[in-house]
Amino acid sequence: PSMTSFDAHIPKPSYGLFLTGTVDEIAPAHQNVKVVLEDWPGGWHFMEVKGANHLQYQDESGWLEGFSDGTATMSQSDQQTHALNHIFPYLDLVLKGVHEDWITASNRETNISIPSDTDSYLEEDLTQARLLNFLDPQGPIEEVELGNLSNFSAIVTHRNGAFVSSNNSELSIICSVIGHDYVSFQGEINDTTARASCAMNLDQLPPAIYDVMLTVSVDGMTSSVIIPVLRGNTGLVVNEPVPSVILQQHGTIVVPSSDFAIDPDDQPVHFINSSWMAVEGDYFDLTLNESNMTISHTNNQEWSGSTLLAITLSESNTANPQIIDLVTQVTVMPVDDQIEILGQIPSQQMFEDGEDLVLDISPWFVDPEGEEIIVTAATSDDRLSLSVIGSNITMSSDIDWHGAAIVTVNVSDGVNIPISQSFPVQIIPTDDEPKFNATAWNISFAEDETAIIVLSGLAWDPDGEEMNYIFTADNSIGEFAFLIEEGTLTIQPPPNWNGQIDLGWLNASDSNNTISNRLLAEITPVNDEPLVQWSQSKLEDGIMTIEYSYSDPDDDLVHFIRFRIDDSGWTTYQSSCEGPSTEVRQCTFTANVTSLNVGGHTIDLVIIDNELELEVQRQVFTVASDEKSDQKSLSSVVSNPATWVVIIGVMLVLLVVKLSFGGAKRGSDLAGAIQSEDKYSQNEVADVIELDDDSGIQESSPRGLLAKAQNLQGKS
Repeated sequence: PSMTSFDAHIPKPSYGLFLTGTVDEIAPAHQNVKVVLEDWPGGWHFMEVKGANHLQYQDESGWLEGFSDGTATMSQSDQQTHALNHIFPYLDLVLKGVHEDWITASNRETNISIPSDTDSYLEEDLTQARLLNFLDPQGPIEEVELGNLSNFSAIVTHRNGAFVSSNNSELSIICSVIGHDYVSFQGEINDTTARASCAMNLDQLPPAIYDVMLTVSVDGMTSSVIIPVLRGNTGLVVNEPVPSVILQQHGTIVVPSSDFAIDPDDQPVHFINSSWMAVEGDYFDLTLNESNMTISHTNNQEWSGSTLLAITLSESNTANPQIIDLVTQVTVMPVDDQIEILGQIPSQQMFEDGEDLVLDISPWFVDPEGEEIIVTAATSDDRLSLSVIGSNITMSSDIDWHGAAIVTVNVSDGVNIPISQSFPVQIIPTDDEPKFNATAWNISFAEDETAIIVLSGLAWDPDGEEMNYIFTADNSIGEFAFLIEEGTLTIQPPPNWNGQIDLGWLNASDSNNTISNRLLAEITPVNDEPLVQWSQSKLEDGIMTIEYSYSDPDDDLVHFIRFRIDDSGWTTYQSSCEGPSTEVRQCTFTANVTSLNVGGHTIDLVIIDNELELEVQRQVFTVASDEKSDQKSLSSVVSNPATWVVIIGVMLVLLVVKLSFGGAKRGSDLAGAIQSEDKYSQNEVADVIELDDDSGIQESSPRGLLAKAQNLQGKS
C-alpha cells in the first residue's frame, strides 16, 4: 500500500524498534518479527541480539519455562542493559522528539549511513518512516507541459521546531516519481524558510497523474511526503508535406505511423482507420496493425500508377488522445517480371556407362518480357556431372556407377531472383565384372597381432552386388588360424612368429565371375618382454650373489642388468647365464660389497632387453660385522614367519602385565579426579553466592527488565 493509506492508521513519527534474541526459541525471529515486518506500514529498525533468548527479557520466569527457550550465551543482566541502552533513546526520540538520540536509537554511532552494533545483527527499512515534521507540501497546480520544470516543496523541521540546516553534510533531499524510480532529482533546503524543494523535468513520463515523493534525510533520519502532479498532453505534430507511399508491382510495403505524425511526448502513434478514395484501391490489400500499415499490390498485377488513401491517426497512452485525418498518395512502380514456370520437368533416365543425356528445359519456363532465360544447374550426387549451354543441360555419369540423383535448375532473366525446380535422374545399371586391387593382397601387420582385413577392399563388384570370398590356406604355413565372417578375413599367426609368408589362395566371385590371387603376408618382428624370477640375495666374503631364472620369447642370448646400491648411481652389468636361448636359462648376478658399512642396505636391479626395461626390483640385505658374520641378512630375518611369531608373543605378554599393574592406580586416580572436580564445583558455587551477596541483590528480588528500569529511574 502507498504511504498515504497509512496516514489514518499509524502515528507520527512512524518508526518502530524491534528486538529479539538469536537463540529465542519461544518466538523465533523468522516466525514472528520478520513476519510482522513484511506488512509493517512505517519505518522500522530490527536488532537480533547475539546470544540473547526470550525469557531473559522478562522480569520473572518460571523454572519450567526455561526448557522451552534457547540457551543464552549473554547474561540476563547484560541482555536487559543492552536493551535499555537502545529503548530509552528510542522512547526519547519518538515520544519527546529528542533528535539527538536518533544516532543511539538507530545504532549509527560509527557510520551515519550504515548502522552497526557489535552485539546484534541489524536490519532496517526507513522508506515510510516519519521522523521529521512536514508542513505545507506544494506542487504544480496546473498540468505540467512538455519541456517545463516543476517545483515540489514542503516546509521541513525537526519535531522540536528547529530548522534543518543546509550545512549538514548528512542532509539528503530527493524527489522521485512513485512507480518510476528512474525519474529522480536532488533537492535543496532554504535555511531562512525551512522549505525543502526539488525542480523536476517530467518529460520522460507519458501524460497522466503521478505521485511525487519528497524525501528528506538528516543523519539517516528519514521522512517523506507525497505530492500529486498532472503531466499534460502535447498534441501530435504532422509531417509536412504528407509523405507518399511508393511500392513496386506485386510488391508489399510496411509504412510506420511515424512517417505521417509523431507525438512530442514520445508516445506511440497508431492507425485507427483507412479508406481508398478511388476504384484503383481494389488492386490492393491493406492491413492496419497499431503503429504500422501494410499495403500489398495483389490484383491486376500489370497495373502501375497512383491513387489516394485516407488515413486516421491517434495518440496512445493518453487519457484524451488527439485524432487527426490525413490523405496520402499511393504509387505502384512497374518492374521487370520474374520468370514464370509452365510445368514440372519430368524424371529422366540414362544407362550406366552409356551415352550422355542432353535435356532442353526451355519448354517448362518463359520470361514474360520475352527475354532469353539464364540457366544454372546443380546435382545432388557428384557421380553425375552436369554442363549447361543456353537452355541445354548435358548429364554424364561416372564409369561403373548407377543409381539416382536429383538435378536442380535455377532459371532467371538476369534481373530478378532466379526460380528453382528439381527433377530426378535414374542411371539404369548394367552387369560389370568384379574388380580387385592387387596391391591390397599383400598385407602387413606386427608380430603377435591379429590381422582383420575387410575383403571388399581386395575385390569388389562395381554394381554393388554382394561378393562371395573363399580362402584356401597352403599346408606348409603351420599353425596359422583363419576365419572369414561377415565380409572380413581374420588371420591369427602363431605366437612370436615373424617374417614373410605366402598364405594361400583367395577366391572372390559374384554370380558369374571369379577372381583368384595369392595372399601374401609380411609380419614385422616385435621385441617381447622377457620373464624373470629372482632369488634372494646371498652375501659371503664381501661378495653378494643373486640368482634368477630368465626366459626370452625372442631367443636373445644376451641381455644386461642395471643396478644401484643404496640409491647411488646406476651401473650396467652384462648377464651371465647358462642354457640355450629357447629354454628357461639360469643366470647369476654378483657384486662386490666389501666397501659397504655394517648394517642394512638396498639394491635395485633392472633387466634391459634391447629397448625394453623391466620394472625395478628392490632387495634389502645386511652387511654383518666380523663378530656376527654368520648372522642372517635383514631380508632373511624379516621374511622368516617364526621371527614375527616370537616378537608378537613378547609384545602381548608386556601389554597384559602393564594393564594388571596400572588398573588399580587408574582407579584411584579417577576417584581423586572426581573428588577434585566436586571440590571445584563447590568452590565455584560459593564464589557465585559471594558475588550475589556483594552486589546486594537478594535471591527473592526480581531481576528482570522492568526491575532494572525502575532501579535506574530511582537512581536518577
